[in-house]
Amino acid sequence: MMKIVITLKELQDNYDWSKACEILRLNPYCLKVCVDEVEMESMEVVVNREQAIEIGIIKGNRDDN
Repeated sequence: MMKIVITLKELQDNYDWSKACEILRLNPYCLKVCVDEVEMESMEVVVNREQAIEIGIIKGNRDDN
């Protein structure tokens, strides 16, 4: 299984932040209030291939091998 490690800041700035929060069960409002930008730059999350496609990190179909 493919695993992709990405920072929260990178997700927020470059990809579908709402979809990422939904998939990863993150509260976007809590993150804005509780976590500063420096912390977001260092906080990493792991997504699998299917999640990465949904968020827009990689292109492809979820059904592709």
